[in-house]
Amino acid sequence: MAYDIRHLLNYNGSPFPIKQTSQEQVICDIDKTYLETRTSSIFDLAKAALETSQDKKTVLNANTYLEALLWGEKKSTEYPLNYPIFPKNLHFVSASPPQLKTTLEEKFLMDRLCWSSITLKNQLYNIKKIKFHLLREQFSFKTLAIFHLFDKNPGCDFFLIGDNAESDPYIYAGIKLFKDGTLSHRGYMEFLRMAGLTRESIRTVAQSKGFLKPAKIKNIFIRDLGTNQTTMIDPYITKFKSYKNLFLYSYRQGYLSEKIFAKILKKLYGKLDSLEYSQTKSLYKDLLSSDYSLDEAKDFIFKITQGETPKSFVKESFAKTEDPNEDNFLWNAKSWFEKAEEKSIEL
Repeated sequence: MAYDIRHLLNYNGSPFPIKQTSQEQVICDIDKTYLETRTSSIFDLAKAALETSQDKKTVLNANTYLEALLWGEKKSTEYPLNYPIFPKNLHFVSASPPQLKTTLEEKFLMDRLCWSSITLKNQLYNIKKIKFHLLREQFSFKTLAIFHLFDKNPGCDFFLIGDNAESDPYIYAGIKLFKDGTLSHRGYMEFLRMAGLTRESIRTVAQSKGFLKPAKIKNIFIRDLGTNQTTMIDPYITKFKSYKNLFLYSYRQGYLSEKIFAKILKKLYGKLDSLEYSQTKSLYKDLLSSDYSLDEAKDFIFKITQGETPKSFVKESFAKTEDPNEDNFLWNAKSWFEKAEEKSIEL
């Protein structure tokens, strides 16, 4: 039988009785986005596979940020007892193999997360098909996995969270612009061809149920690992250095409720109406690096020291180009894919 990327998808629903309660959904990568993971060599991959849930390290404040973004304010009185009820659904998509599912779920439970699904990459299929060169290829797998989630949650709005170690920015931005209508059907097919997908894989993506179902990408959050790989695509994404920065930015954009914001802000910086100078200085610095103007940061600090919760400013700045268009995006994509191939960056 011909190689079929659909066999790479290992979709697992939530172990909790979670129902969709919001128009908004969150899709999050795991390695280097949620968990601190080294995957630069086969040795690193083997080591990660042998780690227990206690060994795995959460990126600083990643679980706290997800708690804020998912707006967990109430507690369940049913199973699982005392777990937050989140208005947004959380979906993890990772190239980790299904054999790590139990370990990852244990880690999420340790971090007090509730999730709606985990999609992992069935690497055994590549091994059975003697496609060893595809063990580290992520583009086709993640693209199809996201469209699969669109099929299961039609008409929803999505936040996409990843990192720039490999190809998350381009996978996410391509999907975003296609769903927005900036990329035509033909343009998106050309984009997938540039990414190295075979004709059969491109056809599989185009024939997936979620491909033509409505979906809106509200924002793309990319953890900046200092790779300088996303310069050409920066206009289409929001990069962040730390989850503190992303937390402050998300409130500034109106993505978080005031109630959960005040709760998490206190958790991150301490008692708000009696901040010490060092805490105030740290918060002020974080505000300036999170899309706040000088005056907005000063007003923010003044209000919290008075025991008030500052209002969100809601300055939408997702598209940093005034007129993103298909030709510009495809030209940038082609340049990046060519450089990725020269530097042997895994797609």
